[in-house]
Amino acid sequence: MKYSLYSNSALLQIKLKYWEQAAKSATNALEVKGIDEKEKGKAYYRRALARIGKKNDEDAQADLEEAKRCVPGDAAVLKELEGTRKRVAERRKKEKEVYKNAFNFD
Repeated sequence: MKYSLYSNSALLQIKLKYWEQAAKSATNALEVKGIDEKEKGKAYYRRALARIGKKNDEDAQADLEEAKRCVPGDAAVLKELEGTRKRVAERRKKEKEVYKNAFNFD
């Protein structure tokens, strides 16, 4: 019962764009003892969505990797993971360009 309350709260908070609260609710769902792999996968996925909303793609990617491990082949998880990987790679590429000459004093 606790798992359902936390998981559904996370879903509602994601829809309302309450990212911080959604991440906390999903984390609370993950901490419930005795949940199965499918439930863990759902909670990791919802926490990842909250972290994406907070522009925290690195942590979201880690959650999506865990979700993928818990529910392999889940289309929503795989789609979100692919998008997150692309955003992380693009951001790192931009950062590399910005800092490429940062310490070049020639």
